[in-house]
Amino acid sequence: MAHGLQILDQDGNVKIDTSSTTWMQVDYFEVPKGSTSTATITKNYTGLPATMELKYVPLIKADLPTTNRQILPTIAWNSPGQSSKILTITPSDATVNTTYLENVNQISANCFILILGR
Repeated sequence: MAHGLQILDQDGNVKIDTSSTTWMQVDYFEVPKGSTSTATITKNYTGLPATMELKYVPLIKADLPTTNRQILPTIAWNSPGQSSKILTITPSDATVNTTYLENVNQISANCFILILGR
């Protein structure tokens, strides 16, 4: 008999079932806001089993002045299907024109990245 937690939607359908597979924390790190650094961060998870599925969860710290537009840094797996298990994160700091022809400073937020695997 398997033990775990099942979360159901309003119709009684199972949405999450941890009795068969549970997501676990693999890594947790901080990414600086774009105005501090725009250096690319690379994380290599090739030491994990080839069959392990990985996901990232960005957790944003709202720390920008209201005069700036806050965005997420660019986050991407380096290969389709995550087969290489290499993640790159690139903060940004740029001035963009809005639809109202205003220049707005667009800065990626300071955030934490949680890596989950199963």
